[in-house]
Amino acid sequence: MQTKPKGKTRPAKPKRSKYGNVRVQLWGHSFDSKGEAGRYWELAQLEKAGDISSLQVHYKFDLGVCKYEADFCYRDRQGFLVVEDYKSKPTRTAAYRIKKKLMKERYNVEITEVTGISSAAKAAVNYELNKLEITK
Repeated sequence: MQTKPKGKTRPAKPKRSKYGNVRVQLWGHSFDSKGEAGRYWELAQLEKAGDISSLQVHYKFDLGVCKYEADFCYRDRQGFLVVEDYKSKPTRTAAYRIKKKLMKERYNVEITEVTGISSAAKAAVNYELNKLEITK
């Protein structure tokens, strides 16, 4: 027969992610961080305004020896392909740097690294997350 542990039991804390980010599901997409979600919000606003087109989230590129999943791909006003990755210093790993070079070699595309978002984007993400908390 099992005995109950003495004292109050606490629910297990969620495991902290490798880079300290918080995964977020908003607007029908899954993002690796609030910052990435905020960048999506910024790009979606640019697409609505007609400044960019064909916005895609988590587009996969075949690099031959491996695959690279871009955070965002879109076309700028001139129709050029833009590939973006939301990065922090710890996420610029050796594997990422190799894939960045392979993207340039194979597709002649420079990956644009984005390191921050606007206060409006932060507010939009927090607003949406708060709405989700209220509906739970």
